[in-house]
Amino acid sequence: MAESKDETSTVCTSEVCDETQLSTFLEGLNKSRDEEYLCDVVLVAEDKRFPVHKIVITSASEYFKIMFSTDMKEKTQEEVVLHGVTADGLKIVLQFIYTTKTVLTSDNVYEVLVTAHHFQISKLVGCCEDFMVKEVRVDEENWENLAKIASLYELQNLRLAVHGYLLETVNKSGEGVSCFQDRLCDLPVEQFELLLASNQIEQVSEIQLFHLAVRWLEHDGLRRSLASRVMENIRFVLISRADITCHVETVDFMVADARCRQMVADAVSYLNSPLMQPLLQTAKTQVRASQTMQDILVIGGSRGGTARNAVYRLSESKSDTWSVGPGLPQDYAISHHGVAAIDNFVYVIGGQTKTDPTGLSTTNRVVRYDPRTNTWIEVTPLLQPRACFATSVLNGCIYASGGGNSVEILNSVEKYDPKTNKWSSATSLFQPLYAHASAVLDNKLYVSGGARDGSFLKDVWVYDPTVDGWQRCRDMKYRRGWHAMAAMQDKLLVMGGKTNENEQYPNMRLGFHTIPHIVESFDPAKNEWNVMKRPLIHMQCEAGVVVTDCGIFLVGGYSWQSQEPMKTVQVYRPDENKWWYYKSLPEPLQGVGACAVTLPS
Repeated sequence: MAESKDETSTVCTSEVCDETQLSTFLEGLNKSRDEEYLCDVVLVAEDKRFPVHKIVITSASEYFKIMFSTDMKEKTQEEVVLHGVTADGLKIVLQFIYTTKTVLTSDNVYEVLVTAHHFQISKLVGCCEDFMVKEVRVDEENWENLAKIASLYELQNLRLAVHGYLLETVNKSGEGVSCFQDRLCDLPVEQFELLLASNQIEQVSEIQLFHLAVRWLEHDGLRRSLASRVMENIRFVLISRADITCHVETVDFMVADARCRQMVADAVSYLNSPLMQPLLQTAKTQVRASQTMQDILVIGGSRGGTARNAVYRLSESKSDTWSVGPGLPQDYAISHHGVAAIDNFVYVIGGQTKTDPTGLSTTNRVVRYDPRTNTWIEVTPLLQPRACFATSVLNGCIYASGGGNSVEILNSVEKYDPKTNKWSSATSLFQPLYAHASAVLDNKLYVSGGARDGSFLKDVWVYDPTVDGWQRCRDMKYRRGWHAMAAMQDKLLVMGGKTNENEQYPNMRLGFHTIPHIVESFDPAKNEWNVMKRPLIHMQCEAGVVVTDCGIFLVGGYSWQSQEPMKTVQVYRPDENKWWYYKSLPEPLQGVGACAVTLPS
């Protein structure tokens, strides 16, 4: 009687893998080719014969797959004569197909590239490109040839390597693109467009790039059809209206070509409508700047009771020294004002024209700086004159809160929309306030500290624009005013400032002077303030604050110890969790404003 099968038993399975099998298989295939074993076709290049297996070469090459799987005459031939490739190139390509390996050298890489591209073996084409990018140094002798190779075989990484060489040469030469004379006119169109479109090109004005584009197009009569394509890379809004009239509109194809004509018309319309420009921002309205980090601008401030119209610039990625920036309008000296940057426009808001406790010199004037044209214009003024207020940017609008003027200390909040050039009222603060600070985190506006009725406050309020309302947050640990506030890494930091001189804090050996050294950090998720381990190196009051990729910069201000304005600049680097002294301002200034923008190289 047959034994019945146990229905509860299970079948055991296990996947096995021998990692050496693939190499053994490939070695066997290659040996079969060397011994001409089971080869079913012979490839011939330059009269040299290469017996191969159809199944192998068609698996690796789309070219051979089409040749032997369609009705092409080669399908039934025992020998196939190949044209357009060399025997040496074919030998190396077949070695790669059969073994997945080959040896590239500076002597054979181009030959292998041509053959691999001919047979549509993209992996080997990529290997050739990688070799040329890493091992073949782009230099004065070969950059033109490499640019042509990159264009012919669509090698984007090689094209970028040539582009890097061209940029480095232009930027270091001190002569701009003229260092290449007319050699740039021989560049393939893709390589030339890459240069024209670059943000990193230095020492070359937009009108010079336009003239270069004209020379390139006129170098070969057949290129005229590419006029609109090439000119798409020129940022005509960065060319002055006078230069457009004298140098752009006088070029025949800029008038004859409809698309080129429209580019110029759009630029002229942009330049003629400065108040509408915030609505018209695109990639083609951005300044060219080689630095990866933004510049810091320190604007205005006062010294010896007199407001200044100075602007100082720091390009941290290129230099650690301050230089004179784009000065304010000649009749506009200001301190204790607001500064904000939106879409790379800089706004200077309100303030006072001299150190004046009566508020009589307070203004509602607002001016805007455009780095594209290096010009200042007046925009709509504040609804109320104010100084010693807080300024922040939230959802593309500027918020100015509190402050004071000759009439009163203010609790009002104003909101400026650059796209409409209008100020409107937002929900007021719960109390009149000045000498406070503000910052934006997670699309909410926070206001901290400040002064009221002669006393400094611990209060912190948060504004939610979705409901146009304020809500009380956890108080800071210490009272302070004339301080700075900044958002970084999901936290709010408050630093510097002044506190009440007659207030005693336990465990503080130096009394009230110690408080402004302390840096506090607020975590909105926990609604909790903590004292940071790293205090300021030096007390700064009425200082400007700006956040960049490098950290928090605290610039200028007033010293209550020396009772003088300060040149001091301190920077907090979060990766080091430490404050450092930075290069001092060219002059001592209190009540300054600061922002980060991208300025032309």
